[in-house]
Amino acid sequence: MLAPTIAPDLKGVVPGAVPVVTAPFALVQRFCGEVVEIGGILTASGPGGAGKTYAVSYWSDRASVPVIRLHLGDRIRGNELLRTILAKLGEPTDGNGAILLERVRAALADRRLVIFVDEANLLNREALRQLRYLHDQRDARFALVFTGVDFDEAFAGVPEFASRVARRVTFGPLTGAALLTTLAANHGVFAATETGVLQAIDAQYAKGLWRHWENVLAIALAAGATAETGISMAVARGSLGAIVGGAPARKRGRR
Repeated sequence: MLAPTIAPDLKGVVPGAVPVVTAPFALVQRFCGEVVEIGGILTASGPGGAGKTYAVSYWSDRASVPVIRLHLGDRIRGNELLRTILAKLGEPTDGNGAILLERVRAALADRRLVIFVDEANLLNREALRQLRYLHDQRDARFALVFTGVDFDEAFAGVPEFASRVARRVTFGPLTGAALLTTLAANHGVFAATETGVLQAIDAQYAKGLWRHWENVLAIALAAGATAETGISMAVARGSLGAIVGGAPARKRGRR
């Protein structure tokens, strides 16, 4: 992980939170720009809540080219994907697969833009092959940016697509000293909280994932935690009880 470099214009999900630029986040900012220049493909993978979608969204909100964002909540077939892209481009969505594919190809021809697919690991083989076909056209200038949990399985049946991925970023849970340093930079409440309390919360619930820590922070703030008091063990237990019905176990002293 990079040293906790603060991004001043990043707005935290929880009031007072200042997101921290980690190594994967920084790589996404750099690689997104690079795949735009070469019309390439980027994948950002990792467990849910690790920050990959946020990292790409941060870049796309400031991109110098148009970004078509597609969020896949379920396994999606090729024609559904084509119709979604056409709808985003303001094009007609009727017709069979061949008509839709040609219409997308024509709509994307010589257009410098990004198609950002969130949860792209849910794309089936047909959809991936259609994207490969579109991306391989001589007049294609667009970049593809995928976020998802794991692309090994998704790409296993379509090796010709996997071989075209130009940049890859892997996100993972924060652990150890990196977790504690990052939390302290993220919010004054975390900075004022005893290490043992943070470790207990992480072990039982947060697991080094940003989304989980955001939940903890929001509930702890509502319970009265401040940058002066930090999160006490009592507040931690109440916060986790509200989230998962449990609480950090108390450490037993020596007898």
